[in-house]
Parts: sequence; C-alpha cells; structure tokens
Amino acid sequence: MPRIVVVDDDPNIRRIVTYALTDDSPYTVTPLSSAEAALLHISHHPVDLIFTDLLMPGMSGIDLVRRVRELGLSVPVIMFTISPEQLTPAEAATLKIDCLLAKPVSPERLRMAVDLLLDPEHLLPVKALVQAQVAPVRPDPPKLAVQLTPGAGFGGRSFSARQIEALHACMQRFAPEPEVFCALLADMSGILLTHWTRQRDLNLTNIAALATGSSLALNEIGRSLGKANPTPRCVIHEGEQQRILMTQIDSLLLLLAIGKGASLGWARTLLLRTCSDIARIMAGPR
Repeated sequence: MPRIVVVDDDPNIRRIVTYALTDDSPYTVTPLSSAEAALLHISHHPVDLIFTDLLMPGMSGIDLVRRVRELGLSVPVIMFTISPEQLTPAEAATLKIDCLLAKPVSPERLRMAVDLLLDPEHLLPVKALVQAQVAPVRPDPPKLAVQLTPGAGFGGRSFSARQIEALHACMQRFAPEPEVFCALLADMSGILLTHWTRQRDLNLTNIAALATGSSLALNEIGRSLGKANPTPRCVIHEGEQQRILMTQIDSLLLLLAIGKGASLGWARTLLLRTCSDIARIMAGPR
C-alpha cells in the first residue's frame, strides 16, 4: 500500500487530511505534528508521498523538503498553505514540489491531488479501464498518444469525439516542444484532473480529461494582463524562468508551463487563481 506522511502542526487539519486520504482508499497515512518528526520518520521508514504544510513552528515545510532532497530522496511532495505566494517558482522548481494547494481545500481536492501522483489510473473513466482490459492486443501506441473514451468522464461530464480529436491535435503540437516542462487540465473549480511532466517521464495517456471553458472569460483575462493573443490562447504568467500559457480547445482548458524554471506546483497555483478569475468574470458585476 502507498505510504503517505501528513505533516501539520494543527491537529484538526491532520485529522481532516488523514480521513480524506484513508477513506475507501489504498493509502496508509502517518500524521505527524512537526517537520522535525517527519524528517526523523522519513529517515527510518520508506515513504511514497509527503503531504506537508508550508509554515510551521520550528522547521518549515520548505526546510523539510530541502532536507529530504539532500538525503537523495525523490519522493513526490504536495505542499499546502494559506499563503501560496510564499513559495516562489524558483523554490518549487529547485525542490521539485509536485503540487501546491491553497488552504482551505476540500477533501475531494486533497484526494484528487494524491491520486494524480500515486494512483492516476483511479482517475481514468471506468468505461475506458474496462475496455482496456478486454481490448485485443495492439502495437504499442506512440509516446504522445492520448487515450480517452467518448461518453465517459468525471463528475457526470462527458467526452465527445470532437473534444478528444482536438486534444490529440493540441498535445501533438505542443508536447514535443523541448521547453514544455508540464501540462495540466482542470475543471473550472480549480480541481486538477490530470497532468503530465517531462520530469516524471509520463506519457500523455494520463493527460486527457474534460474541463469546461469560456472564450470570453479567457480573452478578458488576457486583456487584463496585457497579454492578449489573437489565437484562443493567453499568457497568464510571464517570467524570466518560465511562462504559463492557457489555451482553450473546443471546451477543454489546458495549461502549459514552458521554460527551464517551470514547475508543476507554480502552474497549479496560477491555475487556481485563473479559475477564480474566470468564475468572477462569468458571474458578472454584482
């Protein structure tokens, strides 16, 4: 069973996170109240994922991850905090933080983030998994193949053949670019559905999921940032080390992190902010 360490000085948060990750799940969770205790545990026991708060008395979550990396461990890390801006893109990239969640966060979002890193097949449509089990033997698909099943989706949403074809075309066009570090998809509430990173050498089987979008909202965000693009794409972050692009393909919402300083954690943070902006724009003035 995958082993998870949950680190937070707040006992209520430890209890909530532990329940969210152990309820009807394959995970074993060890809750710990400090980064020092977590480091001691990790030094003596194998761990498959670290779920840590950023700010804690004594050693911080960032210091914990830094010490873990110094031990030569490449264990995935999810960091959550009420102040996501305190984790810079450079730090996230250097420490190889996989996901950054902003508090408060729902149990569903917690579980989704963990499943993406430890159990991605759990997130694939059931129909697609059943078909994969009974499908005849075929040659191995290309490395950039996207496998989706029309009519099956998350939360009652459905995939269309057109959406899948559009996603195929987009990923074939963008993913081979050497500077694309990661790509991710999410629903409009900001829940990350699936992602792909070169660092983990994952193929695009794991980066296909439905997300709704609004061209009007995307264009408005682009104009407000002064980065409008005549194509259905806008830059939501521009920096020396990385750029985050967001594009709409049919009704799919896709983010691409480009550059040597790109990180999945920072792209995730910008995704949450962007989804919040989209919701505000679509709601209109109050």
